[in-house]
Formats: sequence, structure tokens, C-alpha cells
Amino acid sequence: MSGSSTAGPLAVTGIGMVTPVGADAMGSALAIQAGISRLAALDEFPPQAYWDRGGEELQATGAAARDMTSGLIGVNRLVTLATPALMEAMGQAQINVDGTGITLLQAIPSAKRPQRDDRIEELFSRRLERRCGLAMGQLNCRFVDEGHAGIVAALRLAADLLTQDRTQQVVIGGVDSLVEPATLHWLEEMGRLKAGKRVDGFCPGEAAGYLVVEPAEQAKRQGKTILAFLSGFALATEPNTIWSKRPSVGKGLVEAIRQTIGPLREKGGGIRVVIGDLNGERYRALEWSYAEIRAFAGFDVERKVWHPADCIGDTGSASGAVSLIYGIASMLAGLPDSEMMLVFSSADDGQRGSVLVLNQAPASFAA
Repeated sequence: MSGSSTAGPLAVTGIGMVTPVGADAMGSALAIQAGISRLAALDEFPPQAYWDRGGEELQATGAAARDMTSGLIGVNRLVTLATPALMEAMGQAQINVDGTGITLLQAIPSAKRPQRDDRIEELFSRRLERRCGLAMGQLNCRFVDEGHAGIVAALRLAADLLTQDRTQQVVIGGVDSLVEPATLHWLEEMGRLKAGKRVDGFCPGEAAGYLVVEPAEQAKRQGKTILAFLSGFALATEPNTIWSKRPSVGKGLVEAIRQTIGPLREKGGGIRVVIGDLNGERYRALEWSYAEIRAFAGFDVERKVWHPADCIGDTGSASGAVSLIYGIASMLAGLPDSEMMLVFSSADDGQRGSVLVLNQAPASFAA
């Protein structure tokens, strides 16, 4: 799936998020903005079980929502993370849960991850319904398996459904945990876990984030409280993935960003904040350094680059939702330069995503 959506902007009428630094969207966002970190030694990765080549014990660092997820694995851990975030988003959007069907586009951990719980598609939505007090079958759940770029793919699907008048509201979300023992062991085997003296690696985390979206004109017509507008949902493919021998020079990410900002009269020159899933790995840092120069060529402006992983670790398929909600909450808090932001995502297997977050409907688009 690549290209950009031709659908009009979507209004966000509800957000919900759970992270290691907060139990709701605004609390998590303000904690991240303040630099509050939950990165710490992971009990799930006992150092006495792993040694580096010099014979020293490896200690891994990450961020876990321990008050919620301690002792849980697989689907149960994901459902526990997802439940309060989904309920927060639906409550804010005032979704009627009394028997009405709810369309949920759910970004989940990639099936290509060896240690993923293969029962997700079978069990996740039913258990989530029970935890949220919904009737069996009330969640019309469609799973999106695009890794870090899952939330942008879900937005593309939501725009299509809403444009075709198949539904009036769609809930999109992402949930993931990279701090389970089996996943940590796999990351260490792949040489990606930041542990011991390894410089090139990342700190894993876990999170869940949900947004309620609907057509902007419909939301304004019905007098709903609009938290933000989303537009320019673009996907592209990077040929040199993190598994390749060659580094990425940003081809896929540049293509996605250009599709997102292309309709803007200023072509992205007005964007002062970018939020992405940079996680400390050299691969991602180099990709962004190449992509920023090319995607924003001709605009000599200072852009702030926010990366929540600094505080909560890499949150996998939840990271796109985390970035969007972090941006929206920062906008609602009135932070400087937050009127228009770009969110980008880079999946391990090559999918790249990009979307605009705006505090008003995008009237500044080119004719």
C-alpha cells in the first residue's frame, strides 16, 4: 500500500493513551514534553542470563508500564494496555456504546516478528470488548499489520470508509509491547537491543493509543468539539530496510513526506515541529538526516524534532498513535510552534508513513 489519500481532512474528536509515564493522553504527553523518563533496567532481561563477548553481564534498559502490565504477556498484556486508552478516547468523543457497532482499525505488532503472540487476531477484540464492557461483536475490528507505520495505514483505511459513507466515525489505534522476555531475547539476538557497551541499539517500551476520527465537515456541522485535524495521509516504500546491508538514504520517507506536504501552498515551509519514531538506532538517525534535507529542500527554517522514545522507549506499532496523540495534546496545551506538525513513521520492513496534524482545517492548501 503506497501513495497518498485524496480524502478531505479528518477531525479528531477523541484521544486516549497509556504509556510508561502516564495513564491518560494529556498526562502522558505533558510528561514526555517535560522530559520525564521511565527508562530503567528491565527485570524481564536478567543480566546474569546474557553476556557480551568480553564476558561481562549485559544489562538492558527500557520502559514498562509496570503498574499495569507486570507479569502479563501476549494478548493479555496488549489488552490491558489498550483498555483504558480506548475507553478514554471513546468517552471524550461521546461514542454511544449501548449496542451500537463501533468500527475499530487496530494497528498490531507485525506478524513478521518471531515472538509475536499469534492469537492476536483471534482473541484481542473479544477480550477488549469484555474489558470495556461492550457487547460481544460490538467492535467491528480490522487489524492493520504495518509495524511502526500501522497508524498511517489505518488512517488511510479510515478515510476510505468515511468517504464511502460506510460509517460516520472510526476509531483508530495502535498497541504494542517490546519489553516481554521473548521479544527482548529476540532483539538481543538481532543485535538491536541497547545493552551493555553496545552503542547502536534502542531501548524498548510499550504503549497504547487511540483516536476517534470523522469527516471534518460533518464534525463541524454537528457542533462537535474538534481536538485537531489530520490530513495528507501518505505511505511509501523504502527499498533499503533495517535488515538490508545498505543504509537507507531516505527514499521512501522523502516520497511519503512530499506527498503529505505537496498540497500545502508553502510546501512544508510552515512546519516547525516534526514528530517521529527515532529511537537511538543509527539506521533511523541517518535516514532522517538524509530525508529532512531532501523533503524540505529550499526551506531554511529551524524545525524541532520530537521523539517520544527518549522517555518511553520504542513502542513499535503503537508509536504512530503515540506520536499523533503527543502532537495533538501538545497543541491543546498551547505549546509554541504546534499549530501545524508533521508526524512520520518508519516500519522495519520498509513501509514509511507521513501525516499532518493541524489546529484548524487546512484552508491553506493549494487550489
